[in-house]
Amino acid sequence: MPGDSLWRISRRISGEGERYTLIYDATREQIRDPDLIDPGQVLVLPGTGSPDRKP
Repeated sequence: MPGDSLWRISRRISGEGERYTLIYDATREQIRDPDLIDPGQVLVLPGTGSPDRKP
């Protein structure tokens, strides 16, 4: 979603925003700013078995 942050994505996926560090650690090379996810960026979501593609 436009304006998503790792906190919001983590809260939506796991119910716990503070788990955003797991997403950040899994995709650290791709993320410039954990507070701003770029359109089209593909994130690895630990524990889901698949990446989450952000439009």
